Amino acid sequence: MNNFSINRFWKTLSWYTRVNMQRLLMWTIGTAVVVFFGELLMIWMSNFLHSGEMVAVFSAMGCAAFTVVLLLMVASITSGINKKGKREAFLMLPANNLEKFMALVIYSSVISIVCIFLAMVVGDTLRMGVMWTKGFMWESCVPRLIKNLTPSFNFSPHYTISFIVMSRLSIFTTIVWVHSLFLLGGTLLRKYSFVLSGLTLLFLGWLYISIYRELGLQSDSVNRFMEDGVEQFELAAGELYYITTAITLGLSIFNYRFAYCVFKGIQLISNKWTNYDILKR
Repeated sequence: MNNFSINRFWKTLSWYTRVNMQRLLMWTIGTAVVVFFGELLMIWMSNFLHSGEMVAVFSAMGCAAFTVVLLLMVASITSGINKKGKREAFLMLPANNLEKFMALVIYSSVISIVCIFLAMVVGDTLRMGVMWTKGFMWESCVPRLIKNLTPSFNFSPHYTISFIVMSRLSIFTTIVWVHSLFLLGGTLLRKYSFVLSGLTLLFLGWLYISIYRELGLQSDSVNRFMEDGVEQFELAAGELYYITTAITLGLSIFNYRFAYCVFKGIQLISNKWTNYDILKR
C-alpha cells in the first residue's frame, strides 16, 4: 500500500464520516439554531432603518463567525481520534498514512465547512420565513456573506499585469498558509490547538507587520509617464508582494509536510498534550 489509492482514500473518508456523523449533525443543527435565533434577537434588539442595513450587519457578523468556525474545524483535525478506541480503529484501517491523513484533512477542511455553511443558510432561511409571515421582505444574507468571504478581484486600467498577478497570488498564498498553520496545530496538539494556533497567527502577523515597516518595504510602485500631454500613472507590484508570496508559500509547504510527519508518528498511546512525543524520537 505504498502508492496512493483513490479507492482506499474514499473508503477511509466514508468510514470516518460515518463514525463522526453524530457529532457533525450536532454541529450543523447547533449552527442553524444559533444563526436563526441570533438574527431574530438582533432584529428585536436593534432598530434597522431598512433591510439593506440589516443584511449588511448580518453578513459581516456571519463572515467573522464563519471564519472562526472554519479555523476551529481545521484545528480540530485529530479531535475525532483523540480517544483510544477511535484512534485504534482508525490506525488499523487498511489504508496507508497519506490516505488516512488526507481523509482527515478533507473531512475537517471541506465536509465540516460545507455542513456549517449549509447550516448558516438554513438558519438564515428560517429567519426570512418568520419575518415574511410578519410582512417583511424576503431578503437573504447569503449572497452578501459569500461576497464578503470572497477576495475582491476589482481591476483598474492603472494596474499592471505584475500588480494584478502578485497581489492576488499573495492573498491566495496567505490563505493557504493560515490553513496550513491551523492544520499543523490541530495535528500536533491534542488540547487547545485552536487557541494556540490563533495566538501563533497573531504573533506572526504582528512580527510580519513590524518587520516590513522597519525595512520600509512597499506593496506597490507608481510609474508615471506622459501620454498625449497628460500625466498618467500605473501601479506595479512592489517587493513586499514578492517577499510575502515566497515566505507564505515556503511556510505552507513546511507546515503541510511537518503535519504529515507528525501524523505518521501518531501512536495508540501518546503524550497528553501532543500527538508526537519529541523526546522519544
